[in-house]
Amino acid sequence: MSTKERLVNEELIERLSWLSRIKLSVEERERLSKEIVMILGYIDDILSLDVGNEEITHLSEGRLREDSPIYEIEMGRELLGQAILEEGYVKGPKVFKG
Repeated sequence: MSTKERLVNEELIERLSWLSRIKLSVEERERLSKEIVMILGYIDDILSLDVGNEEITHLSEGRLREDSPIYEIEMGRELLGQAILEEGYVKGPKVFKG
């Protein structure tokens, strides 16, 4: 078992589930654990790249739009008031087939 696999344990998945207020089935917990280990591997790969001689580029010079709110705060509260709660969790439709 790798270090990443030891870090991604049932306790971590339970904590993430609680923080995000998402109830996960056993199969979803197992899949999530594997996906997090894979993501940590990608991050390790990126951090191991030697970019010491690369030139720094800045994208912020006139290329970014100005932030502006899409919804007013009261409208957001109204939308949250319409949320379906089930056993303390916000219930929403599935957005992908798993």
